[in-house]
Amino acid sequence: MKRVLIIGASGFIGSEIYKILLKQEKTQIMVLAHNNVDYKIYEGVNLYIGSFTNFNLSIIKNFYPDTIIHSARISGSTKIKRLYASIKGYLGNKRLRNYLIKNIPNVKILYVSGTLVYGNGNSKKISENSKINPISYAREYFIAEKPWLYAQERNLLQVSIVRPPWIIGNGSWFYSFFVNTSKKYGFVPVYGNGENWMSLIDVEDCAGLIINIIKNCEPGHVYNLYTPEQYVKQIDFCTELSNILEMDVKIIKKSHLLFPKNKATIEAFHSSLMLATNYPEIFNNYSFKNKNWKDMLKKYALIDGN
Repeated sequence: MKRVLIIGASGFIGSEIYKILLKQEKTQIMVLAHNNVDYKIYEGVNLYIGSFTNFNLSIIKNFYPDTIIHSARISGSTKIKRLYASIKGYLGNKRLRNYLIKNIPNVKILYVSGTLVYGNGNSKKISENSKINPISYAREYFIAEKPWLYAQERNLLQVSIVRPPWIIGNGSWFYSFFVNTSKKYGFVPVYGNGENWMSLIDVEDCAGLIINIIKNCEPGHVYNLYTPEQYVKQIDFCTELSNILEMDVKIIKKSHLLFPKNKATIEAFHSSLMLATNYPEIFNNYSFKNKNWKDMLKKYALIDGN
């Protein structure tokens, strides 16, 4: 990892990856970020503003990275907008993939996906060879991932795909649908009956494991990212959060009424996921920042996540 391009470095996961790489003195960094970034953060690195869907690809060839970490995703607020965004992302990823095959075929690529592509796992452990059955946001977003899966399956590039579960961090879903919603309504909401399983990871550990995989694991695989054995039922998650926020817990069985225009999110919170991996080496030589899900809640629940 001497020359690393981070696509989406200003995002939730990408910004944490950037912080880690910035501390590695022997690593040269090139960043592709949106135009609303704090430029001071990127002093001393190669910064380009734009979207991965249409930026000048010759910039990559000039930098000639040995590693590309791609954590950018075009989002949409509705199903139609997500579909449009995903098609745009698909075309952008296909364009980037084809350019790399022709010009930098030996580059290592790590693409950040998500675990909603596995669907509702109920109480079964979900590993990398589990069936793909996208639900919620992943129904559309999975489309943008396909160019990298294609390259991986046909060994056209050295592609690794990582799938993290519920990531807890500053400014994530954790604030939008639990902390901020709790403050708005005066109670901690449990979506559904609360008996569904959640697999959790701290955003710092998510970024750290991504770096660890690039350094120590073979490309050409899909890797599930999670904190080992940190599965929690949503009801227990909300009860712990209620203790921290000093609020009551309320089960919202008709949770679609709380967010009538956000059915995809509700479907996600109703799903159940217990992650496992066929590649335990992803944890080798890695020291977790937060091994316990309760510590993750304490770390972020009382800070401003907006």
